[in-house]
Amino acid sequence: MEKNLQPMLNEEDGDKDSEDRFKYQYKEVLLSGDFRHFSKNIHGYITVVKISLQGVCFETMRQNNFQQGDILDISFNLDDGHESLIKRRVTVEWSDEKMVEAVFYNPPPYDKKLGFYLL
Repeated sequence: MEKNLQPMLNEEDGDKDSEDRFKYQYKEVLLSGDFRHFSKNIHGYITVVKISLQGVCFETMRQNNFQQGDILDISFNLDDGHESLIKRRVTVEWSDEKMVEAVFYNPPPYDKKLGFYLL
């Protein structure tokens, strides 16, 4: 498994310097989930539209006021056969009305569920 995931990680690290808005090689998905702001009492539903091993892009149901550096706890189910639950703490990198791009805060080195899903 490490042999398969390591090239993906190296490819994403190389794409961090690219000029476009999305920093990582994302897989386009449509997954439902929810979020909770780490320090404020704000929570709601999200739709994950892009995902990678190091980051996620999602859309909130209402307009959000997230700032760069805000910390959120998100959870969503994969559309694999097991409907695996993914829970992550993320840091907001970019936010525009309803769309948010965030990176995983202290991600596990190898996440089997998400890794197999992205292969």
